[in-house]
Amino acid sequence: MKSGFRFLIAAALLSLLLAGCDSKSSLTPVQLGASSITDVIGTIESIVVVPYYKDGSVRMSEGAKNDIRFEIYPLEATESLANAGPSVFSLDYVTTLTKAVEAPEEIPITSVSFDGKFLVVTADGSIFPEEITIGPIGANARLRISDGTATRSSEYFPLGFVMKRDLSCEIEAVDLGLSVLWGDRNLGADSPEDFGDYYAWGELMPYYLEISQEWTAYGHLFFTWRENKSGGYFFYSYRWYNPETGRMMKYNLEDKLVELQRGERPGEEVDDVARAVLGGKWRLPTPEECRELGRYAGYLSEDVHYFYSPKTQKSIVVPHAGSLYQYDYRNGDKTLLWTSSAGGSSNDAQAAEIGDMSSIHIKDHIERWSGLPIRPVCDY
Repeated sequence: MKSGFRFLIAAALLSLLLAGCDSKSSLTPVQLGASSITDVIGTIESIVVVPYYKDGSVRMSEGAKNDIRFEIYPLEATESLANAGPSVFSLDYVTTLTKAVEAPEEIPITSVSFDGKFLVVTADGSIFPEEITIGPIGANARLRISDGTATRSSEYFPLGFVMKRDLSCEIEAVDLGLSVLWGDRNLGADSPEDFGDYYAWGELMPYYLEISQEWTAYGHLFFTWRENKSGGYFFYSYRWYNPETGRMMKYNLEDKLVELQRGERPGEEVDDVARAVLGGKWRLPTPEECRELGRYAGYLSEDVHYFYSPKTQKSIVVPHAGSLYQYDYRNGDKTLLWTSSAGGSSNDAQAAEIGDMSSIHIKDHIERWSGLPIRPVCDY
């Protein structure tokens, strides 16, 4: 009887042992308790982000679903970490303007999973302000894994915001033999003939999220406005207009600023949207550079102005894009492009006016809050 009982006990133990061997592999996680997750985190030797772009940054959109992949060594820990849930993970970010003493902010994590090779962290990009998603400020992030006892972190990595990249990646600099290189298309344009986006002077983003072609009380265009910009291209939407005084808070008679700032001096802001979006040596043209382009005036054909350089045998085209004023689209007989210079009064800025034969004149009384296209230039 005793021998039979011992046999049953031995068989049961062998069965449990075999079952454990069958269900366990090198990548199969154990059920994690408070102590075991600490142990797993303690085994992590490295956490490396998998870049999306060639510059080492990861893709980040304004939406709620952004998958960021991390390679964790040793690999055996990855699935166990994913099964632990989002609570042990955090994505911290700092802006490129953040001082070292300032604490990082957090990007919400909606889920964590394992794709067989990488840890996939799904982050909510809707929390970022427009100054980061489209404006001049950048952001760097890092992944932290912690249960309160053990902690491991990745190095900081740059975030590549989709909207900012979409605006900048297609513009090419064209050498016309002039003092600057000219962009081959307007800012935000899909092609050289496309209108691109419309900006108030000194603003870093359009006032709208989307324009659609449909009939409204204001014409054939329907706007989906950005927050606080539902008044359209008018003075009370403009960032430097003070409604209490009715005056401009920057580029006025008091500060004596006459050219858009590009962040080239300590403490100087970036108000030039071409510099903010494209970086490098890109900027808005000066009035004199626009007049210089007029030397190569060609013709207007199918609402496109043509400029050809016999010196370099290269050319650019500028579409007759019209302008926006409050809710209206204005398509006059002249094409207007913003320059970098303030205008004849504190409410105005200077714009290049392109005529029928592509001749260029400078208008110095265009209200700053008007929506005009931007044709960027680049210094050699």
